[in-house]
Amino acid sequence: MRAMESSPRALTRRRCGLSHRLSWRVFSIRSASETPSLSGLELDVWAGQTLPAWAEGRKDVTAVSEPAEIFSRLETFVEEQNRRFDVMHEAGSNNLPHYNAASAAAGRDLLPFRMFFIEDLPGTVSRLGHTFLDKLCYAARYGRACGMLPYVCTQNPAPEGLPALLKAEVGDRVCLRVPSRRDSVMALMAVGAETLSDGELLYRNVEEKEEAVRLHY
Repeated sequence: MRAMESSPRALTRRRCGLSHRLSWRVFSIRSASETPSLSGLELDVWAGQTLPAWAEGRKDVTAVSEPAEIFSRLETFVEEQNRRFDVMHEAGSNNLPHYNAASAAAGRDLLPFRMFFIEDLPGTVSRLGHTFLDKLCYAARYGRACGMLPYVCTQNPAPEGLPALLKAEVGDRVCLRVPSRRDSVMALMAVGAETLSDGELLYRNVEEKEEAVRLHY
């Protein structure tokens, strides 16, 4: 099941949101006042000023805005990714769905999917530099197998808003209305986002070269 990469509130504030692998998510497009169904999912960290309405009160998500704390949280996130790879390797699994299926059959505890949201990617990278960007690229590259992925938002799909190194790791993309066909192509590698109306978005998996799908939120 495919879904969106960011909160409804964040998407209404931004022209372009990009995520990585979404096929595990039961994270449907709803109004900001509703609570998504997040069974077996931990939100973990929201790198931004305020939590979206549906995440307020959740004990598994923390909003952080100080650069040093964001960097520290990402380091911890990557360390947990590496720990998971060791655990899955010992169990003879190479991805989280397979590991959890085997764990359920054996009566072991399951590992939840976890997310690291970055509300303003260009601003965060400008404050934290290339070391942070390199670690973020690592988290995006290897997070799919272990069920821990960063989700990023930007208002500018050009290289200065979404660095090419990270963009190469972002297969699933969600885009709101943009000013031009050029912006649509930069975000989705397809035209169409420039024609969207209020309350519409385009979703496309660029790795599998799927057609862009128009959705309402």
